[in-house]
Formats: sequence, C-alpha cells, structure tokens
Amino acid sequence: MASKIRITSDNLVSKSLMSGCVRQSVKLMACFCDVLNSIVFFVTDRSKNDPGPCLYRVTLKEMDMVPKKLIMFDYDGVIVDSQEVFANAFLSACRASGYAGIQTHEQLMTLLEGNFYESLTNLGLPKEKIDKILSGAFEREVLKHAAQVAPFDGMLESLKNLSLHHVLTVITSNVSDVVWQFFSRHEITFFEDVAGADIDPSKVRKIQAFMSRYPSLPAYYIGDTKGDMIEGKAAGAMTVAVTWGWHTADKLAEAAPDHMVHAPVELERLLA
Repeated sequence: MASKIRITSDNLVSKSLMSGCVRQSVKLMACFCDVLNSIVFFVTDRSKNDPGPCLYRVTLKEMDMVPKKLIMFDYDGVIVDSQEVFANAFLSACRASGYAGIQTHEQLMTLLEGNFYESLTNLGLPKEKIDKILSGAFEREVLKHAAQVAPFDGMLESLKNLSLHHVLTVITSNVSDVVWQFFSRHEITFFEDVAGADIDPSKVRKIQAFMSRYPSLPAYYIGDTKGDMIEGKAAGAMTVAVTWGWHTADKLAEAAPDHMVHAPVELERLLA
C-alpha cells in the first residue's frame, strides 16, 4: 500500500529532499503498518504555467525508514541513574506498608537476580502486600524524588540516534507512569511504548507481547541486572548487558548475556 502525500513547492524538489521533509512523520506509520511500503508524492511546481502535479513514488526502503530492529530497554540502571532513589523509595514503601523483611540496598540487589516480583513472592509476601508496596507507597516516593533522577551521560543521544532506524520500547519493573513522567520532563519522544510492573509483573510476557507486535523485527532486550538477562533469554530475545547499571559485569556474566557493553556509545555501535 502507498501513502499519498501532496507537497506544493515553488520548484520541483528532489526525492532526497522530499524524503527528509516527511521522514519523521512517516516513520511512525512504517512502524505500525506492515503493508505500508511506499509513499506517492504529488508535487506541484508553481513556477510553471501548467500547475499539473508531478508524481513520485519513493519506497520506505529507499528512504531508509523501514525499522530494522525491535530494541526493548530496561529503565532503571540502563536509561537513568536511579539506584539510590529507587532503593530508598522501595525500602521506605516497605516500612510504610508494615514489611520489615528487606532493610538494606544489598538485599534489594539480590532480589534483582531474578524476576523482581517473583523474588518478593518467594520471600512469602502475598500478592496484595506486593501490590500495596509497588503501586502505592513506592510510586509516591519515587515521584517525590523524581528531580534527583537523571539519564546516564550520553544515553539520550544514543537513544535518539537508534530511534531513527529502530523501534524502541521500555520494559521495566518500575511503574509505567513514573517512566512517562520522566520522558515528559526531558522531552523524550522517541519511545513507542512503556510496559511497567503495573501492566504485567513478568518481563518475559511483556517482551513476548512486544515481539508479537513486531514479528518481522529482530528483538533485543537491554538490561543491567542478572534477572534482566534471564528473562530476556526466556522470552526469546537477544540479550545485551550494560555494565553502568546496578549489577557488576561479573554478576551479569553469570546469566551468559549474548552481548555486554560498557558505554552508551558502544551500545549504539552494536545495535546500529
């Protein structure tokens, strides 16, 4: 199927120029419409007496606008440096909810060696208590200290560059609204969707849901914990461990990630 776009110009323009004019708007259509494969331009040249339109057909492949990969990112420890805020908010939420079984940052890091929600369940916490901690007190504490959370150096530039050629999403154990509010504050517009613990506690299911949405694209999951790597593999995605986050390179290696990178620019080169 071709999408028809009419452009009026004082002079005829080249295909390359026209491609640039609509690149961003068409990228979104390309991501969500597998049958969209070309654009028909009707260009009117006002410098001529005959205003009849000239027709150009440009394929998305020619414009380099067909997404090449589905890249799913963890949020905390990958995009943003939030360990202190996350840990303090979670421990405070546990206390406010009457649970004293987790009291240190080290205990929290251990929970991230698997699925965070399952780790809490294995401690004997009932679902109702976990939901009370994560969707109530925790979210309030995180939002209260949101100004202290900042992206890692170089990460936003790498993400913006990757978004020009790939579909980017976020899969996180944090709350979806926390992520969306951060994106709003920093005017980050290059993620297609966010799936937090409020959508589904299982990263495996969330990864597979995005993979089913984009079945033709190679899928990658980017994480900073051993648990991220385990769930990414279980979902069938290629896994990329980043060493600037919450778990050390040695701890990440225990899950045998497909790739390991040490800086955002290295991640960008790997996925370009």
